[in-house]
Amino acid sequence: MAVFKKWGQLCTPVAAALFFRHYGTMSEAHVTLYTTTWCPFCQKLVKNLDRTNTPYVNIDVEDDLEAAEWVKSVNDGNRVVPTVKYSDGSYATNPPASEVRAKVEELSN
Repeated sequence: MAVFKKWGQLCTPVAAALFFRHYGTMSEAHVTLYTTTWCPFCQKLVKNLDRTNTPYVNIDVEDDLEAAEWVKSVNDGNRVVPTVKYSDGSYATNPPASEVRAKVEELSN
């Protein structure tokens, strides 16, 4: 299940779909996080992004097999979380929040 996060508020997948339909792109959320609920590294990244109101889409790979397969495809067959995909197609495995924020800033310009 995907969860959309913007300005400190969680939205349902339906609300996220409406957002993307309205904007047409990930103009606000240049980041998709692939996480699990039990991963401490995922929790830390989410907490640090929330603290700075960095918008993102969060997909739990336990609930989304297609997302889990994508994560494995970019991590040498391993399901490593958090894995982050950016709107320019690049990705990072277990990046610090500061790196994610810097990339968001770059993509926003």
